[in-house]
Amino acid sequence: MKTTMTTKLVALTAALIFSASVNAESKVTVEGLVEVELSTTSGDTYDKDAGAKSDIALATAQLGIKAQVNPTLTGTMVLLFEDKGADASTDTNMQWVEEAYLTRKMLDGALEMNLGRKIVPFGTYNTVMVSDPLTLEFGETTENVIQAAYHLKDAGLSFGLYLFNGDKNKTETDGADTVSGNGLFLSHAFKGDSFTVNTNVGMLSNFAETNRSVFTVGTENEVAATAISVDATFGNTSVGFEHMMAGQMENISTFTANAGAAVDATPTATSIEVSHKMDKFTFGVAQQMTAEALALSLPSSKTLLAVGFNKDEGCNITFEYYTATLYATGDATTGPVVAGSDDAKSGMTIQWAANF
Repeated sequence: MKTTMTTKLVALTAALIFSASVNAESKVTVEGLVEVELSTTSGDTYDKDAGAKSDIALATAQLGIKAQVNPTLTGTMVLLFEDKGADASTDTNMQWVEEAYLTRKMLDGALEMNLGRKIVPFGTYNTVMVSDPLTLEFGETTENVIQAAYHLKDAGLSFGLYLFNGDKNKTETDGADTVSGNGLFLSHAFKGDSFTVNTNVGMLSNFAETNRSVFTVGTENEVAATAISVDATFGNTSVGFEHMMAGQMENISTFTANAGAAVDATPTATSIEVSHKMDKFTFGVAQQMTAEALALSLPSSKTLLAVGFNKDEGCNITFEYYTATLYATGDATTGPVVAGSDDAKSGMTIQWAANF
C-alpha cells in the first residue's frame, strides 16, 4: 500500500487530537433496540419474478455503547444485527460493528472531531414507517473517516467535512489507494414560536462508495452525489422531503433497464412524508421514487401508509402497508423506460419494537 504525505499528516493530526488517558470516573451508557416483524408480501420489491411470501423475523437487534472518557473525549460503539432477507445487493444478515468512533470536542464544544467507523452525514432518512426509505437504501454510506464539524449554536448552523479511503478506492489499479474520498455537509435548524424547520445539505465525492452502490458501480463511473432534506414540524404534524442525486454516469447499461444498451444515467431517489401524532397514535403516509436506479435493486416508486401505537414506555407497535412499482425491462432501442402496471408489488408488516 502506498502511503502519501497527506495520509501521514492526517494520521499524525488524528493521533495528537484523540490521544488521552482514561478517567477513572468515566461514565458508560448502554442503549438497545429490538425489532420483530411479521410480514406478508406479494413479491420482493427487488425481484419482479419472485412470488408471494410471509415471514416472522428478528429485523433488528442493536446495542449502542457510549463512554465519556473525559470531559472532552467520548467513545461510541454500535453493534448491529439486521435481517436483510434475500436481497442480493446487500449483506444478507448483517452482523457487525456498525459504528465505532471517538469524538473530541474543543473550543467549548464548538469544534467537534470524529475518528473511526461511522455513518457519514450524507442524508437524514427520517421516517415513521417500518421500512427504510428509498433514499436510505440509495445513499447511506458507512466509512472509516476523520471528520470535523463546527457548530454555531446561536445561529443553529453546523458545517463540516470528512475524509476517507473507501472500499471502491481500494480496488483501483492506477495507484489511487489513498485517503482521497471526501464529503461536505451543512445543516441549519430554525425554531419559531410554533414550528421548527431543519435543513440539511450533503455532498459525497464518489457515489460508488455508498453502501449499496459499492456492489454495482464500476470504477469507470465514479461520480459525485448530492443530498438535500427539509424537515418541518408544526405542532403534532411533521412534513419531510429528501432528494438525492448522483452525477451523470456515461455509457452504462445496468441502471436504465435497456437490455444491454449503453446509455447515460443519472440515478436519483426522492422521499416525501407526512405524519401526525394523536395521543398514543402516530399516522403517516409517504411517497418515494427513484429514477435510473435499476442496478441498485430498488423499485421505481413506493407508496406507504403506517399507523403506530405507543403501547408502553419504550414499546411501539406499528402497522405498515405499501405498494411498489418495479422497473420494467426495455430493449436496446427504447432508451430509459418506466415501470409498467404488471410490475406492481404490495405488502403488509406489523412491527413490535422496544427501546431500552
